[in-house]
Amino acid sequence: MSVLNMAEEILANMEVKNISATFNLGMEVDLFYIYCRTRNSEYSPRDFPGLRMRMRIPVSCALIFKSGKVNVVGTKNEADARLASHKYTKLLQKIGLNVVFKDYKLNNIVATIDVHFPIELEELNRRHMQFTSYEPEVFASLSYRLPNMVFNIFASGKLVVTGAKSRDAIKDAFEYIYKALVALK
Repeated sequence: MSVLNMAEEILANMEVKNISATFNLGMEVDLFYIYCRTRNSEYSPRDFPGLRMRMRIPVSCALIFKSGKVNVVGTKNEADARLASHKYTKLLQKIGLNVVFKDYKLNNIVATIDVHFPIELEELNRRHMQFTSYEPEVFASLSYRLPNMVFNIFASGKLVVTGAKSRDAIKDAFEYIYKALVALK
């Protein structure tokens, strides 16, 4: 089996932990007004400048700011992130706000991958110094930085990827990193 086929097989078991998306409501909003008319929100301007609103289906949390910008976090797939964003907009419309759903964008996908073999982090750091940082006294993983994403690689063979904007971007980056990891074996 080729290295790329093995990488694809491993990626089939990738587990998305969190997706972060943003959108705009098209106007400034009164956060206290929203807080007073919803049961699923928290607003404490001394602690945090935005309003937190939670939803059970799909499980998510929206951080709504006075400017009308909204961050949606906590979903496990792209479809749920978009659905939750639409549902938050609809909820705000139901309480009387003349808001719109615009400028939707996926910002970050956090996922875990297990390559099922131990990784020699010191050797990986030595061979790929231009992309890596490794300080075992500070943190147990090696950070492998690629354009627009970071892989935190643990000696156990587990990887955590952050900063990706799509699953395809993760796939392309992982295939590159997987070749480097296999070369260490």
